[in-house]
Amino acid sequence: MGARIVADDMAIGARLYTVDANESADPVEALADRLLGQIPFAGLMQPKEERPDYLVRRARETVADGVILIFQKFCEIFELDSPEVRERLKPENIPVLLLETDFADKTPGATRTRIEAFLEMINND
Repeated sequence: MGARIVADDMAIGARLYTVDANESADPVEALADRLLGQIPFAGLMQPKEERPDYLVRRARETVADGVILIFQKFCEIFELDSPEVRERLKPENIPVLLLETDFADKTPGATRTRIEAFLEMINND
């Protein structure tokens, strides 16, 4: 659709590479510290106070023109997380598209249309 993805915050995406392990420490402790040092992922049902700040910082660092928050249908954790993230991105003038899906995507055309409209809105600003 002509968009360029500059960052992600998926459970098995770039977040796995954002914190380095201390190579001079005990390997098991270093790996534990590395995992515990990551920003909590909303889907892991962990405290998420740092998550909105983290997402705003990532959007700034990557000079993102917009953010697409995709969450699983009926996943209350993501649903509760998204309004705060959206509010924190407002002062940065970064538009947000919320996409709720069941990941079976029985209506790919509707999802595509929503993303195209979002990209059009971003490109017209």
